[in-house]
Amino acid sequence: MEKYSGTSQAYLSLNLDSVGKNIKELMQNNNVSDTELADALRVSTQAVWRWKNGRCAPSIDHIANMASLFEVGMEQILGMKPKLYCFCSECIYAPSVTKL
Repeated sequence: MEKYSGTSQAYLSLNLDSVGKNIKELMQNNNVSDTELADALRVSTQAVWRWKNGRCAPSIDHIANMASLFEVGMEQILGMKPKLYCFCSECIYAPSVTKL
Protein backbone atom coordinates (compact mmCIF):
# COMPACT_ATOMS: atom_id res chain seq x y z
CA MET A 1 0.00 0.00 0.00
CA GLU A 2 1.28 3.44 -0.88
CA LYS A 3 1.80 6.04 1.82
CA TYR A 4 -0.48 9.03 2.00
CA SER A 5 1.17 11.83 0.07
CA GLY A 6 -0.83 14.72 1.45
CA THR A 7 -3.08 14.96 -1.59
CA SER A 8 -6.80 14.31 -1.61
CA GLN A 9 -6.42 11.20 -3.78
CA ALA A 10 -7.84 8.03 -2.20
CA TYR A 11 -6.21 4.64 -2.61
CA LEU A 12 -7.93 1.31 -3.04
CA SER A 13 -5.92 -1.86 -2.96
CA LEU A 14 -7.02 -4.16 -5.79
CA ASN A 15 -5.96 -7.60 -6.85
CA LEU A 16 -5.51 -6.95 -10.58
CA ASP A 17 -5.50 -10.67 -11.44
CA SER A 18 -8.81 -11.13 -9.66
CA VAL A 19 -10.37 -8.09 -11.34
CA GLY A 20 -9.14 -9.33 -14.72
CA LYS A 21 -10.52 -12.82 -14.10
CA ASN A 22 -13.89 -11.35 -13.15
CA ILE A 23 -14.02 -9.18 -16.26
CA LYS A 24 -13.09 -12.16 -18.48
CA GLU A 25 -15.76 -14.30 -16.84
CA LEU A 26 -18.45 -11.65 -17.28
CA MET A 27 -17.49 -11.17 -20.91
CA GLN A 28 -17.59 -14.92 -21.58
CA ASN A 29 -20.92 -15.39 -19.79
CA ASN A 30 -22.45 -12.56 -21.80
CA ASN A 31 -20.77 -13.41 -25.13
CA VAL A 32 -19.08 -10.00 -25.30
CA SER A 33 -15.88 -9.60 -27.29
CA ASP A 34 -12.99 -7.30 -26.48
CA THR A 35 -14.04 -5.04 -29.37
CA GLU A 36 -17.66 -4.87 -28.22
CA LEU A 37 -16.70 -3.98 -24.65
CA ALA A 38 -14.12 -1.45 -25.85
CA ASP A 39 -16.70 0.22 -28.11
CA ALA A 40 -19.32 0.30 -25.32
CA LEU A 41 -16.85 1.90 -22.90
CA ARG A 42 -15.14 4.09 -25.53
CA VAL A 43 -11.70 2.67 -24.82
CA SER A 44 -9.19 0.78 -26.93
CA THR A 45 -9.20 -2.98 -27.27
CA GLN A 46 -5.69 -2.83 -25.79
CA ALA A 47 -7.15 -1.31 -22.60
CA VAL A 48 -9.65 -4.16 -22.33
CA TRP A 49 -6.85 -6.68 -22.91
CA ARG A 50 -4.74 -5.06 -20.16
CA TRP A 51 -7.67 -5.18 -17.71
CA LYS A 52 -8.44 -8.83 -18.50
CA ASN A 53 -4.81 -9.84 -18.08
CA GLY A 54 -4.20 -7.97 -14.83
CA ARG A 55 -1.80 -5.43 -16.33
CA CYS A 56 -3.73 -2.43 -15.01
CA ALA A 57 -7.05 -1.57 -13.41
CA PRO A 58 -9.98 0.10 -15.11
CA SER A 59 -11.04 3.46 -13.71
CA ILE A 60 -13.92 3.55 -11.25
CA ASP A 61 -16.06 5.07 -14.03
CA HIS A 62 -15.30 2.14 -16.32
CA ILE A 63 -16.01 -0.33 -13.51
CA ALA A 64 -19.37 1.36 -12.88
CA ASN A 65 -20.20 1.27 -16.59
CA MET A 66 -19.23 -2.42 -16.85
CA ALA A 67 -21.40 -3.19 -13.83
CA SER A 68 -24.30 -1.49 -15.56
CA LEU A 69 -23.64 -3.24 -18.89
CA PHE A 70 -23.39 -6.68 -17.28
CA GLU A 71 -26.15 -5.95 -14.75
CA VAL A 72 -23.99 -6.83 -11.73
CA GLY A 73 -22.72 -4.94 -8.73
CA MET A 74 -19.33 -3.27 -8.82
CA GLU A 75 -18.36 -5.62 -5.98
CA GLN A 76 -18.56 -8.57 -8.39
CA ILE A 77 -16.09 -6.96 -10.78
CA LEU A 78 -13.77 -5.91 -7.96
CA GLY A 79 -13.96 -9.33 -6.31
CA MET A 80 -15.37 -7.97 -3.07
CA LYS A 81 -18.10 -9.55 -1.00
CA PRO A 82 -21.16 -7.32 -0.89
CA LYS A 83 -22.35 -6.35 2.57
CA LEU A 84 -25.99 -7.09 3.14
CA TYR A 85 -27.99 -5.20 5.70
CA CYS A 86 -31.49 -5.61 7.01
CA PHE A 87 -33.41 -2.36 7.31
CA CYS A 88 -36.43 -3.62 9.24
CA SER A 89 -37.07 -1.79 12.51
CA GLU A 90 -36.88 -4.98 14.61
CA CYS A 91 -33.56 -6.28 13.33
CA ILE A 92 -30.48 -5.91 15.50
CA TYR A 93 -28.30 -6.17 12.37
CA ALA A 94 -29.60 -2.96 10.82
CA PRO A 95 -26.96 -0.26 10.43
CA SER A 96 -27.68 2.93 12.31
CA VAL A 97 -29.43 5.26 9.92
CA THR A 98 -31.49 8.35 10.50
CA LYS A 99 -35.04 7.94 9.28
CA LEU A 100 -36.58 10.92 7.54
